[in-house]
Amino acid sequence: MEVRIRAARRADGGRLIAANLAARAFHAPWVAPFGTEAAFEAWWAGIDQGRRVALLVEAEGALAGVFNLNEIVR
Repeated sequence: MEVRIRAARRADGGRLIAANLAARAFHAPWVAPFGTEAAFEAWWAGIDQGRRVALLVEAEGALAGVFNLNEIVR
């Protein structure tokens, strides 16, 4: 199985929103991931501002997970 880790791109938004909506029951009650374009843009703002690095995990080309490094101080 090929597993890749790469930086998230703004173009991944639709795929990330769909994955978050599909996994809401799994994540509740611990987290409430974004599920709309507006919420994605708010999440993405942290990347644009340099406060967050988001990395995607892909297995055989399919999205398998996301992890974030948050509140980065430079």
